Amino acid sequence: MKRSEYIFIGLITIILGFFFSYFILSKEDKIDNSGYIMSMINKCDGNNNIYICLGETIKDIEINSKDDIKNIVSIINDKNYGAFCYYAAERLGEKSYQKFNKNSIKMGFLDCETGYYHGVMLAEAKNNIENSAIAKSCQNAMNAYRNKEDWTPSMMLTCLVGVGRAVSVNEKDIYKAAGICEEILKDDDTTERGLRKAIDFCIRGVINDLTDFNSDVNEVIDSCIKLGEIEISRSNNCLAIGLREPAAISSEKTDQLAEACKKLEIKFPNPELDTSTSRYCYYALSDTIGERFNSRESVSDLAIKICSESSPCPGHLAKYLLNATWSQEIAKSGCAILANKTAIKNCNESVVFLYNALKEQGHIRD
Repeated sequence: MKRSEYIFIGLITIILGFFFSYFILSKEDKIDNSGYIMSMINKCDGNNNIYICLGETIKDIEINSKDDIKNIVSIINDKNYGAFCYYAAERLGEKSYQKFNKNSIKMGFLDCETGYYHGVMLAEAKNNIENSAIAKSCQNAMNAYRNKEDWTPSMMLTCLVGVGRAVSVNEKDIYKAAGICEEILKDDDTTERGLRKAIDFCIRGVINDLTDFNSDVNEVIDSCIKLGEIEISRSNNCLAIGLREPAAISSEKTDQLAEACKKLEIKFPNPELDTSTSRYCYYALSDTIGERFNSRESVSDLAIKICSESSPCPGHLAKYLLNATWSQEIAKSGCAILANKTAIKNCNESVVFLYNALKEQGHIRD
């Protein structure tokens, strides 16, 4: 055999050995990593704060491939965590962007209230991607999604909350950040009940990230009312989102919000109407009560009484509990804390109706 033939055979052997090692070992790595991911997530079983535990766990998991993302999503879905997986999905989106950059948007999923896409957008903002480019992320995600029918208008709007959150990374002034939402989404036609809502949901994201447990309830209300000078729906969305954390920190702050809603009803009467700004204060109150109920924190008789006596609060309490837990049983147990039979009945009936509606919209996912 000639020397050149020996060299050729040697090269072929090396190449075949390389491919054998690559495919066999990488397959073994994927199997090992799947088990590793499962064991990490299993540590959160039975944790009193599953929301935080899952998020912190995902931060610690090393992401090496798209299959790792699929494994995490599959495990979380099998455990039926409901919206408690939102923070974990957000962390996963951030980690995915760090690993796969702009391709990360193509690897996303709608489960966990579009938290993955929020995480990608937050990472984009931290990497100084232009707000105008981030504003296109949800549309880009839908374009890359296999089952586009899953992108209901409600899920698109939920995704667009992430645009506002991304805006708030580099702009800490509520009014300036809201102005950016107005500019970058002025041509977005996503609607809810026939009304264009993209900017409103972007502002929800701004408010979500620029208010926290340390914010003053009355100062947040004042800021939200000022936003209504642009358009009243801006105030409404601000109130619905911005008051939840400041009021949920303690029973006293929840009472403060309840009393503020009563006062706001004097200026903005008829909270049973969608157009009334006071309605959205009661939405925030119901979410606050639901948050404290889910966290097994006490809720004062005053807050429960004011919620029970308002027309929008009991039904919205049902919505918050369903969104958070995906469980009609848990939601109805939350309804039971209300102060009178009429409010409890209203809440329970809303549980049944809203469960089906939230499934159709894509928020509750089988």
